[in-house]
Amino acid sequence: MATPAVRNLAKQMNVDLNAVKGTGPEGRITIDDVQKLSKKETPAASGGIKVTRKYDFFGYIDRVPLHGVRKAVANKMSESIFTAAQLTNMHEADVTELAAMREKEKSQFEKEGLKLTFMPYIVKAAALTLMNHSSLNASLEGEEIVFKKYYNIGIATDSEEGLFVPVVKGAQEKDVKTIAKEIENSK
Repeated sequence: MATPAVRNLAKQMNVDLNAVKGTGPEGRITIDDVQKLSKKETPAASGGIKVTRKYDFFGYIDRVPLHGVRKAVANKMSESIFTAAQLTNMHEADVTELAAMREKEKSQFEKEGLKLTFMPYIVKAAALTLMNHSSLNASLEGEEIVFKKYYNIGIATDSEEGLFVPVVKGAQEKDVKTIAKEIENSK
């Protein structure tokens, strides 16, 4: 049991968390535990046998290696935990006018083979909002905050292959139709 920050430190220090005995509350692995073990030689670091557990805190598990798109998505999502502000924000909004606009434009999009959902409108609105709130579009790199001047919006989508995250790059510069095409083509 380790927090994401502890897991990240262990990865950076090449420490196998399976070899760490947690001294925190309820046996949690702390930063100090990782730092202490990194000073000692671990079996993984010495080239010895590495034991892979077949269970976790909740019971037995199967391990399936990541590869291809799933691996790329997992790496980027893990990286985002440490480089982008995590945010959950919930509001209610009256979208009556938006629904009417979508209904009016829907048939025109269908003629071009596009299914018009609310998502392109949401992506466009998010990009325009981020332009006015730059700290939400920033990341940390070492000792610096990097404020991005571009607005790439990722859309987490569940599929039979697992989580897939198409990214609309430069969404602030695109119209709703272009955004809809990019989302549709990424499936």
